[in-house]
Amino acid sequence: MKQYTNTIHIIFTVVGWGLLCISLLCFLFTWNSLPQKIGVHFDEKGNFDVISDKENVFHAFYPYIISLITLVFCEVFAFLSKRVKTGLKINETGERKLRWVSMIFSDIIKVDVTIFFSGNWGYSLIRQQPLNIGITFCVFHVLLVSLLFMVVSIIFISVKYKTGRKLGEEVL
Repeated sequence: MKQYTNTIHIIFTVVGWGLLCISLLCFLFTWNSLPQKIGVHFDEKGNFDVISDKENVFHAFYPYIISLITLVFCEVFAFLSKRVKTGLKINETGERKLRWVSMIFSDIIKVDVTIFFSGNWGYSLIRQQPLNIGITFCVFHVLLVSLLFMVVSIIFISVKYKTGRKLGEEVL
């Protein structure tokens, strides 16, 4: 199980960081060809609602900064989830499974946020086109489903691997 968990984590990490780097490089290569005033933010329909001068670098690099912060946060969380005990009254098997669930959830967040900001938002900035709302809804739904999966998994693991029971004793 540990080997699969680490492999999945490495794949998600490479995808997240790779998407950020590729999108940022594409943005930097197209920087000089962008107009002096660029659209940098979108309304609920995907159209630009904030136009900024190229000199205001923060606005232009906002999606990449958000992606970077999310990637770093999720990497630190994954590092800590391997080393810090949860404090729940569960056995070692439950601890391992809970760590696996939290790390995979962190990885899903990492890739999901990077797809939205560096991928979808970054592509729209590079092309100066409206934001793809379909991708936005998909990203939101993946986050909700993964959050639901994590909550259900934590409850299930906490009940199934609770310590203080006799072996084979069922929990109602």
